[in-house]
Amino acid sequence: MDPRVVARVGLVMVSAAILQRGIFAEFRVWNVTADVLLLVALAAAMVAGPERGAIVGFAAGLLVDLQVHRPFGITALTFCLAAYLLGFGETLVVRGTRTSLMVTGFVATALAHVGLAVLGELVGVTAPSPARVLTVAVVAGLWNGLLTPAAVRVMRWAWQGSHSLRLAHR
Repeated sequence: MDPRVVARVGLVMVSAAILQRGIFAEFRVWNVTADVLLLVALAAAMVAGPERGAIVGFAAGLLVDLQVHRPFGITALTFCLAAYLLGFGETLVVRGTRTSLMVTGFVATALAHVGLAVLGELVGVTAPSPARVLTVAVVAGLWNGLLTPAAVRVMRWAWQGSHSLRLAHR
């Protein structure tokens, strides 16, 4: 893989981690924020396909795992699976409008959060109540849904290296 692409994707992931902790942590609805690193993984899958999305998802999940108190690797596995499945699903459907990107971001984020709770239960981590899991899934999904078009643009820049972020929507 082109080292410039690796550097740009790494820059996007580190920037997302900083934004997550510095800015988005302040914008909470029912104590839930956007999940920017998950969004980066999902955007990578939408732009670069399932395999590359899974790699970015795994790396982004490891960044999250360094910051939270869960078994190390559980978030990385969840983000990896979510990005791979989304990337695989994206290859089966025709890409559409900004609205379809937002809906895709919402659904993928919500399912990833439910999957994280289920995977946590499987490895012995006590999950929050089903109502809390649903709240987190919906609110984080709404945040990420709104941010998906911008994240896809940034990831297109990272993978394609255009000098401009004003890339046409596929």
